Amino acid sequence: MKVLFCSILLMVATPLLAERETVNLGNEPWPPYVLAGDDKGTAELIVCEALDRAGWDCDIKLDEWEKTLQQASAGELDGIAAIWHTPQRAESLLYSRSYLTNRLVPVYSSGLELNIKEVENLTGLRVVTEVDVAYGEKIMTALEKLRVEQVKGVENALRAVQSEKADVALVDELSARDLLDKPEFKDLQTGQTALAYRELYFAVSRKHPRGTEIIASFNESYQSMLKDGSVNRILDIDWVVTDLKFDGVPDFIHRGGGTALDAGDSGTVYPVGQKDYQMISQPGFTGSNANFQVNGAGHGSTGGSKTGFTLKEKCYYDNRTARIICPTK
Repeated sequence: MKVLFCSILLMVATPLLAERETVNLGNEPWPPYVLAGDDKGTAELIVCEALDRAGWDCDIKLDEWEKTLQQASAGELDGIAAIWHTPQRAESLLYSRSYLTNRLVPVYSSGLELNIKEVENLTGLRVVTEVDVAYGEKIMTALEKLRVEQVKGVENALRAVQSEKADVALVDELSARDLLDKPEFKDLQTGQTALAYRELYFAVSRKHPRGTEIIASFNESYQSMLKDGSVNRILDIDWVVTDLKFDGVPDFIHRGGGTALDAGDSGTVYPVGQKDYQMISQPGFTGSNANFQVNGAGHGSTGGSKTGFTLKEKCYYDNRTARIICPTK
């Protein structure tokens, strides 16, 4: 009887173990979000970890962007790991909640003194942008009035500025900084003000029979990754700020995991979404109504005796330096 009972349990359990399906995604290489080769970019790591937590395997195939978009729309691919939203794309794709935000910034020669704080400040300049990039209606409308050249990829956009074919490149900040760290681009600099924000999403083909389920489980898992500091770990930053409860109150989340905090100076802050950028960029914002969380626990400050920070005094955000200051004992 024991043998029979164990055999029945094995027969029941085996199909359950086999139910884990692979979500086959596509993307074009887009450093630092999606990387060619064995290494994985930040978007790949976030999306695949969230899917793994939700019980799905994840595979990402790299190809040209237009081909990837067509295959996902047609259901030949299950979806796309890193994509911006447009109404046209939403007709064939189901979108997750945004999991990162791309800041579009001007890049220009280090020898120029330009004060570019809005798109209108580009008037009279030769601008280079990326082809097939959904910059958004506001930016596209403004660019129609400017002298614009389009090229393929961020690197070609920066080279157009270097060769003086353009005065300014309008590109994603993290993609640009990934290249500006290289000696060959040391003669270029980024502007300090983002001209536009484009939120980054995970999307699934509407033709996928379990598309709605995949998106819902991804959103839930991504929320857990925010809470436990996994997003910080992947981005390699101390703090992220977001609105965890969707109540309009910013939550500053430390990477945790035993990482020590420097007394009085707790590193840089990365706002996850555009609304998060807007919350902390208000003049005079100090986070007086914000929540601070370390190692999964919420505190008035960043912890107790183990971290060296008192619970009686609250951390605050210094929007001048974009750093969190935590009073010490």
